[in-house]
Amino acid sequence: MTTDVSPTPVADPTTRTLTSPALLAAVGLYAAAAGHVIAALVHLSHGWSITAFFLVAAAAQIAVAGRVGRGTGGVGVVTAVLLGTLGLVLLYVASRTMNLPFGGVHTVHNDRPQDPDLLGTAVVLAELVTLATAPALLPDRLRRSSTTVMLLVGAGMWAAWATGLV
Repeated sequence: MTTDVSPTPVADPTTRTLTSPALLAAVGLYAAAAGHVIAALVHLSHGWSITAFFLVAAAAQIAVAGRVGRGTGGVGVVTAVLLGTLGLVLLYVASRTMNLPFGGVHTVHNDRPQDPDLLGTAVVLAELVTLATAPALLPDRLRRSSTTVMLLVGAGMWAAWATGLV
C-alpha cells in the first residue's frame, strides 16, 4: 500500500482575479489617464496650461496604476491615489457647477460653468471605480477612515448643492 504524499496545490498569493480591488483600481486609473490624454488633445486650442494639466494628471495616474494593480504600491501610494483622485473628481464637479477663477474653456468669457460632456463623465466614472476599490488595499483602520472621509466629502457636496452653494 502506497500513500500519496504529493503536496496539496496552494494558490499563489501573487495571483489576482479580474475582480481584484487592486486590478479594478488600476483599470480605473488607466482609463482615467487615457481620458485625460484625449482631453489634453481636445484642449490644445485653449492654452498650454490646460493641456499641461491634463497631461500631468494622466502621467501621474499612469505612474501609480501599475504599482496599484500589482499590489506593490504600499499604503502611501494608495493614500496618494485616493487623495489625488478625489481632488480630480471634486475639481470636475466644481467646474461644472460654478465659475472657476482659473483655467477652463471659458477663461476669456468665464460667465458660466462648463457644460458636462461625455468624455468628462467617462473619466469621472473611471475615477469613481478607483475611489470605490482602492480603499480595500489599505489596512483596516486607514480603510475605515478613508471611506468615512469620502462619505463626508460626498455628503458635504450634496449639502452644498441642496443649499445652493454650488
